[in-house]
Amino acid sequence: MIKCFKMDCPAVMSLQQTARQLSRRIRITFAQGIRLIAPPLRTLTTARPGIPCTVGLGALLVMAVIVNCHYSDKQQKSISSPLNIPAKIYAEKYLTETNRQSSTTMRNAVSAADLVSQLKNEKLWDIPALSAIPPVLFSGFPENLDRLEVNLKKRTFLHTMLPVVMVALAEVKQERARLLRISTKTNLEVIDGLVADDLLSAGEISFLHNLAQKYKAKNIEELRDKVNVFPVSMILAQSAIESSWGTSRFARQGNNLFGIWTWGDSGIIPARREAGKRHKIAVYDSILDSVKAYILTLNRLPAYQELRELRKQTMEPAIMARGLRLYSEKREKYVNAVQQIIAYNKLQKYDCILLADDRETDINPGIAPHS
Repeated sequence: MIKCFKMDCPAVMSLQQTARQLSRRIRITFAQGIRLIAPPLRTLTTARPGIPCTVGLGALLVMAVIVNCHYSDKQQKSISSPLNIPAKIYAEKYLTETNRQSSTTMRNAVSAADLVSQLKNEKLWDIPALSAIPPVLFSGFPENLDRLEVNLKKRTFLHTMLPVVMVALAEVKQERARLLRISTKTNLEVIDGLVADDLLSAGEISFLHNLAQKYKAKNIEELRDKVNVFPVSMILAQSAIESSWGTSRFARQGNNLFGIWTWGDSGIIPARREAGKRHKIAVYDSILDSVKAYILTLNRLPAYQELRELRKQTMEPAIMARGLRLYSEKREKYVNAVQQIIAYNKLQKYDCILLADDRETDINPGIAPHS
């Protein structure tokens, strides 16, 4: 279960982001003024060298205010709107509003038997090593999944989760690929989500800005460290532990496969929540949204810096699991549990599976290198 970190307190985040919003608005206004006014002002002062520098600067500031006043509300919101959302639930809001792969198919299963039948029909029941699977996604797990025999339940859970995990990782892989392409053009620093560079297109600047806000990164180097994938086997192991192989109340009622907390109005109140605690278990519209929120949590929060450092060295899941020590109050016992689940259930065989639609685009999120 993910613990609350003080830096992610909604009240603290709201104050910090309000202050950053004001500072960012000032910088944006000035930057827009410079971009639009500097060329004609330079021409004017060159043609009339007698104009004092102070007069030129005053004119620049006046024009910057005019630009800001006429800058559309929609554009300002897209550049400077704060993220008054706890980091652990931000992924749900951000990722459900952005690109979903049009090739994916969302399915429902009314019962465990129906889910097994659909997995077989979709060629997701028998998955040979190094094979390619279709991106068929199920919105949630049926209520009676726990009635299946243990090995049958595990197989059903893993083969339902596998395409979901791979679709979520493929989106991160695509983000990273575009980031690396852009980073070859510039050594641009991203400060509080504000970016500007003549070498980049408006679309590239917007992409970097959104990515910096999403991952809470200050520069391109930090984005390179944060925007990356994790081994499929590690994700499957954690989802199995946190959701009791898809049978927990949180998994069935809220599609929460990773025990992620929220402090918002909506959510499931834990039955054993300690007195004085206010957290809830986040609720997601689908398994995919839960997986995306979990991936963003690991990529974004300071608590998993060690995990991201390990990722720079290796994608070996048993080694990377050491970076999950702060994911649970059990600390080292939790790390051991993840490693044991991976080994006992031979989950590493899923790290080399491909999505059928991605064989020609070289998207293999399970074994993607850091660079």
